[in-house]
Parts: sequence; C-alpha cells; structure tokens
Amino acid sequence: MLYVEQIPMPNEGLLKEVNNIVQLVTPQTIGLTLRYGIFIRLDYQGNRRLLIHEFVHTSQYERFGGTRAFLQKIFR
Repeated sequence: MLYVEQIPMPNEGLLKEVNNIVQLVTPQTIGLTLRYGIFIRLDYQGNRRLLIHEFVHTSQYERFGGTRAFLQKIFR
C-alpha cells in the first residue's frame, strides 16, 4: 500500500489504453488497486470503506487471473 498526494496516471500499455477510454484515473481518483499494489490518496488515509473497496479489487484480480482478465471482465 502506498499513500500518495495524487494517484499516478497510467502512462503505457493496457492501463493507459483503458484509462484513455473510461477515465479510470483522474485527478479526483482516491484509490487504485493494481493486483497487489494499492495506491491511496493521502487525504483518505485510514478511510476504512475505501480500504475494503480496494481489497475487494485485489480479490477480483486473483479470481479473474490477473490485470488483463480483470479489466476485460469489468469493462465489457
């Protein structure tokens, strides 16, 4: 888990392509899970509801078999 001032914008690959279409990450994004890595915006540190939400995404990555499968499943 990494606490950051702003969630980093994807700058290459599949995540960049998806972000260009659906605006997955914007300046208003407060959390982002990338398999086992979780970004949380500093001003939401300790927000229990957000942490649970992001942990559910980690579980989904495992269940669907990785990043590509997860993104394909949720953005169909």
